Amino acid sequence: MAAERRGRDLAPGPPPDPDDNDLTGDLIGTAHRALDRLAGASPRLGVAVSGGSDSLALMLLAADWAEARGRVVSAITIDHGLRAAAAAETAAVARIAATRGLPVEILHVAVAPGGNLLAAARDARMAALAAWSAAAGDAPVALAHTSDDQAETMIMRLRRGAGADGLALMAPRRGPFIRPLLAFGRAALRQHLRARGLGWIEDPGNADAGTDRIRARQMLKGLNQTWPVTRGLLASAGRLSRQVDALDWATRRLAADCGLTQNAAGGIALSPLALAEAPEELIGRLAARAIWALTGKPYAPRHDVLQRAISALRAMARDHDMPEMPLAQGTVLQGAREDGVSLAVIAREVAAVAPPVWLTGPAAVTWDARTVIAPPFPPGISLGALGRVAPAAVAHLMGPDDQAAWIGAGSAARAASPVLRDRDGAIIGVSTRLGWAGPADLMSSNIRDLVAERLADGARKRT
Repeated sequence: MAAERRGRDLAPGPPPDPDDNDLTGDLIGTAHRALDRLAGASPRLGVAVSGGSDSLALMLLAADWAEARGRVVSAITIDHGLRAAAAAETAAVARIAATRGLPVEILHVAVAPGGNLLAAARDARMAALAAWSAAAGDAPVALAHTSDDQAETMIMRLRRGAGADGLALMAPRRGPFIRPLLAFGRAALRQHLRARGLGWIEDPGNADAGTDRIRARQMLKGLNQTWPVTRGLLASAGRLSRQVDALDWATRRLAADCGLTQNAAGGIALSPLALAEAPEELIGRLAARAIWALTGKPYAPRHDVLQRAISALRAMARDHDMPEMPLAQGTVLQGAREDGVSLAVIAREVAAVAPPVWLTGPAAVTWDARTVIAPPFPPGISLGALGRVAPAAVAHLMGPDDQAAWIGAGSAARAASPVLRDRDGAIIGVSTRLGWAGPADLMSSNIRDLVAERLADGARKRT
């Protein structure tokens, strides 16, 4: 504790506000149990630390947890390069972390000007943290989201007309990210810091009433003064989470009924006839699940986009030859036939796929968030989309059964299908229903199909 006081670099925070949402309780014990549950068996844990009260408290709680369990915690702070004070703030965080013996990694990210700067900064931050996790052997990264963040997010999403998915509780774990502090409010964390003789950085953005987050925070503060709503919002979010789980269960049943599967060319195929009597909500969720599987993007398409997908899928039950139409997030919908059966196929839009990549270096290569190939790589090989070429250009690489299934998969799925080319541009390998067709020595490479993995994983993960 004395070391913490000697390392006090951050200004003391403001005194407690009686109007804060103070969900108190056994903070230390509850946070440690949450870390036990969420961090798994990984020997390493990253903690994203901005210097604000929530993340600073999380860093100290995680340090105590790791010391008792023989784990290694790294404090990760990010400099977006957007404010002159950022360098001094990250240095202050590093000094506080050093008092607990924590290694600190300062990640510098570039944020393009223009557009929604806050959203761009968030995306860059999350990408940098995900990259840190991957480099650290898929170590989890703890984020300091609290019950206050949850309530504020609900207010913002209510304004945008969100449904159950958007209003449900934040997921305690999503991908490499864990949220061990969702049971507590900001006031409890600040109380914990004061007890340890520490202050925190007040982000100047917290005074900017022009941002959605701060507007929601001020609205909640005003409501709680006269008609407390935060606890009710959190209770509703909990009920909505359970209702989303029920919708996910029903969506999985519908997926089975309509034969949702990956076709020979990598598209997502289903029978539209099975959707004729299904509720629109479930059809939209099914479409969102297919789009997520193809793109890996964690956020569902807009409601109006899903509504178009619902209408198109139902129309396919009547018109089996519907032409290709754009959906969302770089995907298209098209009618196809396989073994004489009419199917709807959701596929990547070939114009939106990533450019080809050369297979070089000692690390695995990921292309278009769909295909991962691990070394060793033969020289002069690239991975990319087939493009709009005649099926005969690749059919000779397959057996007769695969040829028929691949050709019947639909032109959109075929065009976006991943292929391997030699340095002269000749196609030497192609993805098929049974794996990859091509030279035996090349096909011995470790090739992962991320679309198949996500499709098998179930419904799209909530944020």
